[in-house]
Amino acid sequence: MKTSKFSDAHKAFILKQGDDGMQVDEICRKAGISQATYFNWRKKYAGLLPDEMRRSKALEDENYIDPTGLQGPDVRHVDSRYKSRRTGLAPLERRIKEICETRVGYGYRRVHVYLCCDVWEINMRKTRIVYNGSGLPLHKRPERW
Repeated sequence: MKTSKFSDAHKAFILKQGDDGMQVDEICRKAGISQATYFNWRKKYAGLLPDEMRRSKALEDENYIDPTGLQGPDVRHVDSRYKSRRTGLAPLERRIKEICETRVGYGYRRVHVYLCCDVWEINMRKTRIVYNGSGLPLHKRPERW
C-alpha cells in the first residue's frame, strides 16, 4: 500500500487548524489535499495527538485480517502460493518403459492406450511428456499421399 506523504504530526496540525475555525477549503488548498481526505482524517484521527495516531495505526496493523485468509501483517505471502497436487511420475515412467521393452515398435499413442487399459488416469499430452522425458524416441508418422 502507498505510504502517506504527510507525517502524523502534519496531519494533527492540519486537523487542529480546522478545529481552530479555519475554513476547510482554505486548509485543503494550503496543504494540497482534497476535502474528502481532510474529512477522512477528521473521522479517523479527530482529537488525537501524533503519538496516539501512531498507536491507533499499530492497533489497526495488529488487528488486520488479510483478505487471502492469512492472519496478521507478519505473514509472508509465500505460503499462499499454489501447491501442486501432482504425485510422483516414477511409477508411470517405469510402466511406460516396461510397455516399450515388450512392444518395441510402439510410440506414445499406443502406449497411452495400454496405460488406459491398466487404469492409469492420464491424458495423451501427459503420456507424451513423460514418454519424451524418459528418453524414449518419438516415432515419426509416415507421410500420407
